Amino acid sequence: NPLEQQGAEALATALQVNNQLETLNLWQTKIGTDGAKAIAAGLQMNNSLRELAIGCNYMGDNGLESFVNLLKTNSSLESLSFPISDITASGAQSLASVVKANQNLSTLSLMNNELGDQGVEYIAEALSMNNKVTEIEMGGNKIGCRGAMAVAEMLRVNQKISKLGLWANDIAFDGAEALFRALEMNPSVTTINFANNKMGDKGANLLVELLKTNPRIQDVQFYSKSH
Repeated sequence: NPLEQQGAEALATALQVNNQLETLNLWQTKIGTDGAKAIAAGLQMNNSLRELAIGCNYMGDNGLESFVNLLKTNSSLESLSFPISDITASGAQSLASVVKANQNLSTLSLMNNELGDQGVEYIAEALSMNNKVTEIEMGGNKIGCRGAMAVAEMLRVNQKISKLGLWANDIAFDGAEALFRALEMNPSVTTINFANNKMGDKGANLLVELLKTNPRIQDVQFYSKSH
């Protein structure tokens, strides 16, 4: 149901005094950038919310910036989900700056945005320094081989992530090779979703090799776009 900005501001007021709510999901509520800023401001004084999802609201990088500021002080949020929010590499850079040192977040979903290779490089660098996040979702972000290689470098040092989503991107064989080689030695990843990329038959063969080498991987989604 649409909240729009006025409804978001009313909800933000309630969040300032509510200490019971643990999950808030605002899907397609038309809150926009200003509404997102209001929600983030309301959460500044809230210490009960654990999971926040704001999807299909097109808040953009400016709306995301409000939640970046929130993460600098909030000690309760464990899961953030911002699908279909018009977040670009600029927003990813800002978010990455706080994810590096954040010790509360365990789940981060940025699917179906506009991160591109540069945005994913920022997030991957942050996760190389983070030892708390266990699930990262970046499907549908126009990621190519360059971004995949950045994720691969992160997987060589990160030993906490268990679930990795990179579906519906533009990752071709070179990116797939980098990812699968990194995953061969990774001790924590158990679930991967690489469906709907451009890895081809050669990528599929590498996946078979990976599954023989790394028995910790238990759940795989994989099929390839046509070239």
